[in-house]
Amino acid sequence: MTDRKKVNAFNAKRQYFEWGTITWIHDPAINKNSMMLIAHVTFLPGKVQGKHMHTGEEQMLYTISGQGEHWVNDTYYPLLAGTYYHIPAYCEHDIVNTGTSPLEMIITYNINHQRIDELLPKVDLIGNYSEKSLGDLVDSRMLQNLLEELSKAIGLAITLQDDMGTLQNDPVNIPRFCRLYARSCKTCYLNRQEGSYETHPEYAIQSCCMDLVKVHVPIYFSDRLIGTITCGPVIMNEYSEKTIRHLKGEEVRLGIPELTQEYLKIKRVTKGRLYAILQSLNKIANYIIDIGSKSMINDEIKSKSIEILKEKNARSELERSLFETHMKVIEAQISSHFLFNTLSVIGQLAYMKGAKEAAETTFALSGLLRTSLTKANAFVAVSDELKYIEDYVFIQNKRFSDKIGLEIEIPGLMMDEMIPFMMLQILVENAILHGFEQLEGAGRLHIRGGMDTRSLFFEVRDNGVGISDEAIKGCFSEEDAIGETRGTGIGIKALYRRLKYYYHSFDFNLSRAETGGTVIQLVLPKEKKVSL
Repeated sequence: MTDRKKVNAFNAKRQYFEWGTITWIHDPAINKNSMMLIAHVTFLPGKVQGKHMHTGEEQMLYTISGQGEHWVNDTYYPLLAGTYYHIPAYCEHDIVNTGTSPLEMIITYNINHQRIDELLPKVDLIGNYSEKSLGDLVDSRMLQNLLEELSKAIGLAITLQDDMGTLQNDPVNIPRFCRLYARSCKTCYLNRQEGSYETHPEYAIQSCCMDLVKVHVPIYFSDRLIGTITCGPVIMNEYSEKTIRHLKGEEVRLGIPELTQEYLKIKRVTKGRLYAILQSLNKIANYIIDIGSKSMINDEIKSKSIEILKEKNARSELERSLFETHMKVIEAQISSHFLFNTLSVIGQLAYMKGAKEAAETTFALSGLLRTSLTKANAFVAVSDELKYIEDYVFIQNKRFSDKIGLEIEIPGLMMDEMIPFMMLQILVENAILHGFEQLEGAGRLHIRGGMDTRSLFFEVRDNGVGISDEAIKGCFSEEDAIGETRGTGIGIKALYRRLKYYYHSFDFNLSRAETGGTVIQLVLPKEKKVSL
């Protein structure tokens, strides 16, 4: 095993691979103001790069000379001199030199954090606390799941250790070569006891063994090093012949015939991809600090919980009062068209038919207005609601020449039961305005009811033109219903919303009758979620 030492892998000007070379032209290690990398790539004739995942970087690829092809998520694109392509992040990519001369390209790398951001839940940084350890800051199960997701995304092992070197997670994706070789290499990090892992105060790429390297990202909290995230191992360049010969000898010495084969399976990465991995790990480090800062204020939140609950309850009561006031304002509204039409009828009757019929209509309108404008409660007795409906239908019959017939079948025991004001009137008005206006013959309304120990049942049936499926769907949509102005200004949709406010559960069904017309059925629980 070679000695562990720091290597300046970021400053390497050229990387060598089995398929060719990458010469770095623009490098953030030298140019600190940009994370973009630019490289000249020479791809040898007949060579295949092999499918690989762009886990954290996107690329622009420009072909200088030669010919070949590349694949992006199984889609083929030709590589000819003068062509350029965009390769998005988090896609599968492959390049083949199909010519007899080197394929030369310019490639730019740009780090892309989109998927890493999606892995991290949103956290607000609320405070800054010191003297806390890594174990104090993070939930171990949450952190384990997070590191496993990132490890799967980049295809590499990730470990997290605190400032004392204690491992904080169970790493996945450890190369099988490492597990095999660790059996005989007592100094391998896989064999170290708890508390003996190294922490790194700065970003570092460190050699491991057999030309392998690992990336280290420090975690600082209140300017104090509290841990390190380590990723790898990977291979930065071509496998060296010296290392392969050494491994062949180790296979014989250790009795592990597959050692070299497993070594050749270890992931090889370009410098650009290593930068992408480094930045992703930095995101994780920042997230750990954010989630830790949030957890540190839990004690303060608990000490103020009673005050917060009181404020929440007061706000809830205010919202309820505002809603009830709004409902009362709505319930007090009468359609201006209905008032104008009624007053017109009264005027015509007084002029053409005499004072008696005009007086009857006036008395009905007076009772209707008195009920709607002076009713203090959101709930009324069934008997009051029916009287209101009778006055309303009486007035409408003066407009439609006694065209509307009304039949009521409500048991006497139900008359004192309390229901939302204008609940049945809205259904009656809907039938007259939408069901009878286009009806050639006489319109008939049938209101019936029933009850048991827990529920009240109502049905309003008419013989009008019938309701459409689209209208039924619209009645139960989430769109604002307050803007409706037809009829009373409330509408069936707003009635449905009122019932949702008044009751924990109820049944509200609209349908077309087989014989024509519309049937509306309501089942209301006697127990309400708001007080009368």
